[in-house]
Amino acid sequence: MFVGVSPEFEVALYTVCYYARPNKRCPMRVNGKTFDVKTFQQLDSAKNETYLGSAFAQLFDKHPKYKDKFYKLKDIPNDQLPTNKALACHSLMFTRAIETMVENVDDKDMMEEILLRLAYRHIRLDLCDKDLQRVSDLFIDQLDKSEHQIWKQAFHKLNPQIGIFLDSLKREGHV
Repeated sequence: MFVGVSPEFEVALYTVCYYARPNKRCPMRVNGKTFDVKTFQQLDSAKNETYLGSAFAQLFDKHPKYKDKFYKLKDIPNDQLPTNKALACHSLMFTRAIETMVENVDDKDMMEEILLRLAYRHIRLDLCDKDLQRVSDLFIDQLDKSEHQIWKQAFHKLNPQIGIFLDSLKREGHV
């Protein structure tokens, strides 16, 4: 996640990586900070075109009940999801949340705030930590196999904490 930059800059960055190194690490350097971006292509075989994809389309294929929770997506045919703007926006927010957590992994207070905000955004979907784990597993499947273990360990710690916040928000009547 980039703090203090325009959405246009961020979209441009992801677009460059999408075209320059699809499905691979794209090393970047901005303001002296080095990082990698990874984008994912999806093929629309009917049009023989590729699009920037996400793990969410796979989640909805494998677990249709989750798609029904997203009011902007529930009536969209699955074959149209990879090019749907609402799904692309949600995927970008998911990616930004992950990047923010990575950036702040050593700041306990900031991590709690991030996890609480994630719980607050998802409370209306009536999710629990097991639901979040399914999404996390699909995200991990998109990564290089060499990174699977470290991400599994991270989500194994993060998802239960988000679940605790979700339960707490439910008890407080934030549904």
